Amino acid sequence: MKNYISITIFIAIMAGLLSCQKKEEVPLQPDEVKIVVTTPQEGQIYKWGDTVYIQGNISYTGQLHGYIARIIDEQGAILYEGEGHTHGSNLPVNEQWVNMVNKASQLRLELTTVIDHNENKKTVNVAFSSQP
Repeated sequence: MKNYISITIFIAIMAGLLSCQKKEEVPLQPDEVKIVVTTPQEGQIYKWGDTVYIQGNISYTGQLHGYIARIIDEQGAILYEGEGHTHGSNLPVNEQWVNMVNKASQLRLELTTVIDHNENKKTVNVAFSSQP
């Protein structure tokens, strides 16, 4: 009976030690992050009241930790900010903003993906404009 208990304890300890092995860390490769913006398109013009659909996809060989989509005017003011805190290697982006800018303005979409919990990021920008 003592041997049975000793063997059981030994097996449990070995199973615990083997299951706690450190995972191999994959080196960070921000250049491998692929950000594709479907809309808005570069140079596209929106009128007052138009809905600007912010759509695209972000992919990476490792796991991503979300995205931040911003629409910024030429003075640097943030007109819209949306985010997706989704973990995965393939993140769909699907946001929308109604254009309430009532004068001719140059705008840009800034789409940033958060690569890891250390705040490593990759950003793409798409320029478009608003017309009254």
